[in-house]
Amino acid sequence: MGIGRQRSPDAILRIVPNRSPEFASAVFGREARVLGVLGGAVMTPVVLGLDTAGGGAGQPALLMSCLPGRAMTLSKESGHDWITMAQEIGRTLAEIHRAVPAGDPSVPSVVFDWLQPDALGASVEYASSPWRGFWQELQGLAGETEIASDGFIQRDVRVADLLWDRVHLRISGVLGWERAGFGPRGWDLAKARLDATLQCGGFEPADLVIDAYEAAWGDPVVDRRFWDLAVALSSIEALDVLQRGYAELGRLDLMQPTLWTRLLEFVRHR
Repeated sequence: MGIGRQRSPDAILRIVPNRSPEFASAVFGREARVLGVLGGAVMTPVVLGLDTAGGGAGQPALLMSCLPGRAMTLSKESGHDWITMAQEIGRTLAEIHRAVPAGDPSVPSVVFDWLQPDALGASVEYASSPWRGFWQELQGLAGETEIASDGFIQRDVRVADLLWDRVHLRISGVLGWERAGFGPRGWDLAKARLDATLQCGGFEPADLVIDAYEAAWGDPVVDRRFWDLAVALSSIEALDVLQRGYAELGRLDLMQPTLWTRLLEFVRHR
């Protein structure tokens, strides 16, 4: 979404550059509402101020408390324990999904109309090799999958939004709540699994995420293949954005050819 952050020792000012004031106002209004419900739970910031009119900063802005820690990426070559980090991501997701009781009227629902079988028809028609077969598989699974809101989801789990205690390798803060709401937990989990695969390569990181999640949640995740495909295929046109995000965190090794290869590995893994 391209939300900018200006950070001080005590607070973070968030703005949306290059978008209309109406868009930014809606984004921050939603995020402030969600954070108000969370009330600092699951290592979330506290809203200090909301300016939907843009009178203070010259554009709509959201002022939030600062969280401890720094963003880190998963890498098998970094010297950090990527296994522990992948497991911590899974455990944290389970905590997020339990954070808000179902039916809270102040929390919006996340809609996935584009995953209905009829809506997927155009994607199948215009897909090129090697993706067409995976789009066809997703369309077939969509007819068998109930897209139910079974938890509170962050919706856009990204490495830049996870802050870490580097000493103990524990997640100390979670940012990026502008798209959160009630929705299918499988989407969040698949986003985290894909992100781990793109960063590390191979299947182990993604499997560690889901194993830790299921252990913390207490039940196995259903329709895993459907959500893995949905997330991966929806990421095809966003690989350039993902690559820039990784580069901002120092991962200059994750260029687009590498990300393409790892994305294809992810959709082929069952």
